[in-house]
Amino acid sequence: EIALSNRMLEPYTGGGGDIAATVVVRTADGETYRAGPAVDGRRLTVQDTSDTGATVLLYVSGWDVFWPSVQVIALVVVAAVVAFAAGIAMAIWQANRLAAPLVYLAASAEQLGSGQVRPQLEPSGVEEIDLVGA
Repeated sequence: EIALSNRMLEPYTGGGGDIAATVVVRTADGETYRAGPAVDGRRLTVQDTSDTGATVLLYVSGWDVFWPSVQVIALVVVAAVVAFAAGIAMAIWQANRLAAPLVYLAASAEQLGSGQVRPQLEPSGVEEIDLVGA
């Protein structure tokens, strides 16, 4: 059996991530081993008991977990707003593009109504509207 020490727990508290953790191990004999920085304020705790009766507690700061979640939510909201704005811009552009031949037709009708026999309009590209203008 290998003797447990605080030093053995240290590699499990850093983890290479941005979230500092505290590990506490309470053996079945009542001994307590602790590693990692003390977590102040609100914290999240995970507890598990091993087959040998040792209790392992892991503490992390609640804010260290909360802020990355807020950043992800903010990114999703910003992406949704950008996508919505792009959709609106595309809809406006498409509506103007589709309505342009009808504007030409209205201009032709206005010229005919004012007494001009041959309205001068550029071809719209829509065959039916071009036939009306001819």
